[in-house]
Amino acid sequence: MAKQKFTIRVEGLFESAHYIRNYLDDGSDEPLHGHSWKVEVFVSSDTIDSKTGFAVDFYHVKKELERLCEYLDHKCLNDIEPFDTLNPSTENVAKWIFEQLHSQLEKKKINGRLQKVIVWEGPLHYAIYEIET
Repeated sequence: MAKQKFTIRVEGLFESAHYIRNYLDDGSDEPLHGHSWKVEVFVSSDTIDSKTGFAVDFYHVKKELERLCEYLDHKCLNDIEPFDTLNPSTENVAKWIFEQLHSQLEKKKINGRLQKVIVWEGPLHYAIYEIET
């Protein structure tokens, strides 16, 4: 028999600027520029709660994602931790959000497993961070 899996998706938004250090061939930085960022978070569970019918409660994931987006919103990412030392590439932003969310969801003992985080740096380009099992 096939194994069941339920996946929820939660979306967040933030506006911020960034530049990539040592971007150009001569070692200089990319010019400062801004994006309208979108974050998609996917959390999966093999079971649903018999009382609520939820696999994972959207509310808890949404609250944690909102907190992270607020931290990044209307800032120059290069000026805030960890991106004051880590290049704020879309890939690094996706990984950081994943790690932060993973930690918080584990603390809250959320029924489910963080599958992946997708970070869009506008309507056409995104990076995905996920851990393969």
